[in-house]
Amino acid sequence: MALTPSEREALAAKVAGAVPAIREFIAVDKEDKIHIVKHLLDKQVGTDETAIIASIPGLTPELTEMITDPLLDVLAAAVVKWLVGEPEVA
Repeated sequence: MALTPSEREALAAKVAGAVPAIREFIAVDKEDKIHIVKHLLDKQVGTDETAIIASIPGLTPELTEMITDPLLDVLAAAVVKWLVGEPEVA
């Protein structure tokens, strides 16, 4: 799917707006990165408006969140390890 010139411009503006946050994220220590990524992942699953995974098939969003929440520390540490190297697990 090719973007139109105006779609490219709009996306470029969004990306430019994210750059300061990315720079700030890069500057924090690994433990803080893990907590930030955990919070980001938590907002992507279950009942939050930003959730991209509303529910596991056959489960409510609330049960999905209850099941995935204990995994967030492990997933966040894995993401940070992938991004910046070996994390110190929180």
